[in-house]
Amino acid sequence: MTNRLIVIFFTSVWLSSCNSHEGPTDLAQQVLIPKPVSVSAVKGSFELVSGSAIYADGASPEVSRLAQYLSDKLKPATGYDLKTASGTGDSTTGNHIYLRVSDNDAELGEEGYTLTILEKSIRLQANNAAGLFRGIQTI
Repeated sequence: MTNRLIVIFFTSVWLSSCNSHEGPTDLAQQVLIPKPVSVSAVKGSFELVSGSAIYADGASPEVSRLAQYLSDKLKPATGYDLKTASGTGDSTTGNHIYLRVSDNDAELGEEGYTLTILEKSIRLQANNAAGLFRGIQTI
């Protein structure tokens, strides 16, 4: 009788842990560090593919190093060796990540950033490399 109860218990635990993924996750309900000031959900999701690239807008070596850092961090989880490049890239081909230093957006401050995730791109913008680094941690 005891063995049967153990089997029933473990079966119910296993079944309750098998959740099907239905639609996009509400990021406002997730624990993100650093915590965003605001989150807006949109329909769809971004898919990172083997042909995706990370573009560092601007000639700053620091932003280029951050692009390579992000590529290195994504590789173990995805198996993709994402190409990094300077410039704005070709936004028409999609499935790319874009890092951009903005024109001193006072609302972002020194370490703030905006992260926009669309079906065909991820766009991370900050006033400086420190803000981009914080945004990369959220990605």
